[in-house]
Amino acid sequence: MSLKQVLIIQTDDLYFLHETLQVLSHNTSAFTEYELTFLVTQKNREALENNGLAFPPGTTTDVDKVLHKEFDLSFNLSLNEKAWEIHRDVRCARKSGPFYQGHELIVNGVWPAWFLTFKGNTPFVTFHMREIYRNILGVKRRNPEGEPTGLAKTLIIGMFSPDFFPPDQQEAFLSGLVRRFPGVQVLDESEVIIDQNHSDSLYIGPSSLKALLLCESGARGIYFGSRFQGLNLLPEKEGTMLITTGGKKMEAQSLLGVLEIILKEKEMNPADHLNIYRLSMENTFGAYLQCLSGGEVAYPFYQAHLVLWNYLLNLLDVNLDIVPLNVEQRSILELQTEIVTKLLRLHDYAMVALDGVYKEAKNPEADADKIQKSLTTLQEVDETMDKISATNPFIRPVLDFYKIRKGQTAGETLLEKSQNSLLTYSEEHQALKAYEELLLAIAARK
Repeated sequence: MSLKQVLIIQTDDLYFLHETLQVLSHNTSAFTEYELTFLVTQKNREALENNGLAFPPGTTTDVDKVLHKEFDLSFNLSLNEKAWEIHRDVRCARKSGPFYQGHELIVNGVWPAWFLTFKGNTPFVTFHMREIYRNILGVKRRNPEGEPTGLAKTLIIGMFSPDFFPPDQQEAFLSGLVRRFPGVQVLDESEVIIDQNHSDSLYIGPSSLKALLLCESGARGIYFGSRFQGLNLLPEKEGTMLITTGGKKMEAQSLLGVLEIILKEKEMNPADHLNIYRLSMENTFGAYLQCLSGGEVAYPFYQAHLVLWNYLLNLLDVNLDIVPLNVEQRSILELQTEIVTKLLRLHDYAMVALDGVYKEAKNPEADADKIQKSLTTLQEVDETMDKISATNPFIRPVLDFYKIRKGQTAGETLLEKSQNSLLTYSEEHQALKAYEELLLAIAARK
């Protein structure tokens, strides 16, 4: 009996390819009944192989070879339009992920549709990239590893931007490290060979592919950034720390104080100008950034999105400990809640217009003018929602997701299309209502 043929397309940037490779390497048992073809770019393959990463059998950079083969299943994990064209031409009846069909973009599956919202410059990454790929591919979540223990013998310092961490402050930070942690070796990341064992090392620096590779080699990580971006470029590892400045420049003394608390396992106290998060893998839904200190505007929305999308995509109820809001967070959250409430009222008009199209389409003597009037109303509402999406990043992912979903409406006749559209609009209405209720619940937390 021949094995089923499966294609996975990953032609995005190095970070996305790295995360896909990790999913495949930790889920080899999920593909034992399949013959896998893994399409990547030559440039990205060479770059990761030069850093010691192995590729699975069946990896290819030859697009023509892929297009001359027939597959039982194909998955496009790429966000670039060239991959959508390749996926269009793949000979496969069961496609998951985006592909062109004529001039239309088809996106089969709710997780691929949600992933496509990344094209709209989402304010943060709600789910870990590997979790997204696992859900698209339909493989089980990786069991969390225990948190690394023991003192670090080597501190590996990443390359900070001088605009974020001024050179004089970086010098003060490095000299402070030597004074506060005598006997611990301090290395620049350029001095480190990535594919060696780094289990006794701690990386301190910005999120980057190189930092990810170091953590795959065993290092723990404390990552720094200007603003909260969720799980973007973070390793899927228990105990990983994220520290942000809320848009301010990094200061050496504040940073040294926080590092001393973390490395010497002292009690965590609120830190001036710093927001501190710890990554937990002990949740049924995967990685979660728990706020230990700080009050960034984005964090309450991250929690709301985590609950909302777990329900919409996984039908999973998630309960989180809501962090009390500061003045700025409350002000922005209340403003966003008002916008969502107005969106729901606007959405009511769309529902009425769509219901009018559906009723007329069922009528053997349909009134073309009524249908056109309702379609015009529907178009105006959608255009208004697009404008709201463009200027409200914390609402944008929800609106973009359903814009993609509404673009996939099936049906040959106006009746079929309007009936299916009504279902999608109803789902969007319920999602917006749920989001409103989540924001209200967070605001009510004292």
